[in-house]
Amino acid sequence: MHDLVHDLARAILADQVNSNGSVMGNGCLYAFLTDCSKPLQLSATSPANIKALHFLDCGKLELHGDAFSLGTCLPVLDLSECRVLDLSECLIRKLPESVGQLKLLRFLCAPRIRDHMIPNCITELSELNYLNLRGSHNLSALPDSIGDMKGLMHLDLSGCHGIRELPKSFAELKQLVHLDLSHCYMSISKAFGGFTKLQYLNLSVQFIIVANRRGLTEVIGNLTKLRYLNLSGCMHAMAQSKDQVDILLGSLSTLSNLEHLDLTENRGLSSIPESFGNLRKLHTLDLIGCSNIEKLPDSMFQIVNLKVLNVDNFVKSGLSWLNLALLPHFVVHPSSDKSSSNITLLQPTNPDMLTIDRLEDVKSAEEAESIKLIEKQKIKMLAFQWTVPAVRFVDDKEVLEKLVPPSSTQILSITGYRSVTIPDWFMSIRQYLPNLCKINLCDFHKCKSLPPLGQLPNLLELGLYGMESLEEFNTAYTSGEGGANELMFPKLEALTVERCAKLRIQPCLPRDISVLMIIDCDNVLLSLGESLSHSAASSSSPLTDLTVCSSKVPMHQWRLLHHLPALRKLTIGRCSDLTTSTEIIEHLSSLESLSLDQPELPSWLVELTSLQELSLSTCRSMRLCHRRLRLERCLSHLYVLSTSIH
Repeated sequence: MHDLVHDLARAILADQVNSNGSVMGNGCLYAFLTDCSKPLQLSATSPANIKALHFLDCGKLELHGDAFSLGTCLPVLDLSECRVLDLSECLIRKLPESVGQLKLLRFLCAPRIRDHMIPNCITELSELNYLNLRGSHNLSALPDSIGDMKGLMHLDLSGCHGIRELPKSFAELKQLVHLDLSHCYMSISKAFGGFTKLQYLNLSVQFIIVANRRGLTEVIGNLTKLRYLNLSGCMHAMAQSKDQVDILLGSLSTLSNLEHLDLTENRGLSSIPESFGNLRKLHTLDLIGCSNIEKLPDSMFQIVNLKVLNVDNFVKSGLSWLNLALLPHFVVHPSSDKSSSNITLLQPTNPDMLTIDRLEDVKSAEEAESIKLIEKQKIKMLAFQWTVPAVRFVDDKEVLEKLVPPSSTQILSITGYRSVTIPDWFMSIRQYLPNLCKINLCDFHKCKSLPPLGQLPNLLELGLYGMESLEEFNTAYTSGEGGANELMFPKLEALTVERCAKLRIQPCLPRDISVLMIIDCDNVLLSLGESLSHSAASSSSPLTDLTVCSSKVPMHQWRLLHHLPALRKLTIGRCSDLTTSTEIIEHLSSLESLSLDQPELPSWLVELTSLQELSLSTCRSMRLCHRRLRLERCLSHLYVLSTSIH
């Protein structure tokens, strides 16, 4: 909540809200409490009629068994008027029997219950509209009388895979509007046909779970109010033959109010019927992972509201005539009159993953701005791609300036960027992308500087590829009057640099890096050798995994090997000179795994007495002199690929 909005709400509610664990007056209606491990003993001068209880930051505190007992709480606290109970941040080993005393309760959120049962008294909450028990893996059954909860409209049992059967009375929940049975193992009865008010139904399963969905095929067509339906990964359990699949798909075609249909990960699905054209209100169809579908029906153009279609790449070749966003890999192309592009089709979308390809075809910066990318807060993985040699209609910087990523982005990839400088949001990347944990920058041929990536608090992986003009990669900044170096990249664990001919890393490696790949970057290899030789901070480098490929620098100049005491795995590929010194070999005495992609084996190989695993490829011979047997005795694994052994 924005601070100004929060302050305004506090001012209006005054003493009706308590957030400190105690009621300050008898007018308090909403309480936020921080301790669920003991009976509610709230200090008040007179009974308070609490309407809502929300426990905060109680993930390690076990919910007390008498937490809601009216006999315990009165006269200090009156819970008889309580409508909302949120236990989502509590450790619930067992839902207390006392919850049954909250007769006017309408909202109950009690996820991740660790007990195998919930108390039968919960069905006495006749006013309850919302019940959330998600993630309660140990629950083995629901109360037989659950059908008595006639007013229940929202039920979330996602992840309750210990429940194998639904009670017969479950069919009496006629008012259900939202039902989530995702990642569950339970049979689905024909009683679902009576849920005529249902608008949201999630039956998706993980591939490791075999769910019994039989019986739903015959009744799904009766769920005429459905707006959202998720059948991810479960059609094989609902339909045992192609004929049954056709019947099921035919039933889906009658759901005239359907807006979102998720059929992902149904690899047995080979076609979509022409009758899907009847789904005129459908705006999102997700077919990712339906690898046996080779084409979609011509009737797709009749789905006039379809805005988002998620399909695998091999299906897309026959869909260019559809005026909609094909996700998650969206390809920009010019309109028929060449005056605009189709990027505006991304306006109504909000996927988890999004790649925007061929950005060179964007016709104006305004087009890019119109999709309001920054508002798409579901996006976790985001990629921008330009075709490097292609002609641009708009400068790359102008386009990227308008494509501000949402703060939810965790993985960002940018490829083919051709401008010399980068947008303002990229230079303020910590402010815009605080959750970023991985970033790859590829083929930035003209860019001479990086954004302040070292300030990203959660960055774990960084890849720099084909940045031909980039000269410096600073891992520290100077602070204080004495000019001391302060290391950046507080969490960086993996760094890859490839084809960055001018790049030098200064003054040293990030402090927590454990994986480093240097590919065709001799300047990096030399600069690291120099900086590590003069840096005390590098003396205890935690680097365990090093890869060096396509280097023309002789191995005896790889001075960084002197400063990697934790190095356990070394990969060398297509390097021109592996002659080295006795001193360097001594520093490799703890090496456990070595991979070589070289035409000739180096003679120093037999000196690595701690080596346990050796992988060889494209090697012409294995003449290791008379000490070869000494090497073979210490090895536990030897992998040879495309190698002639003599």
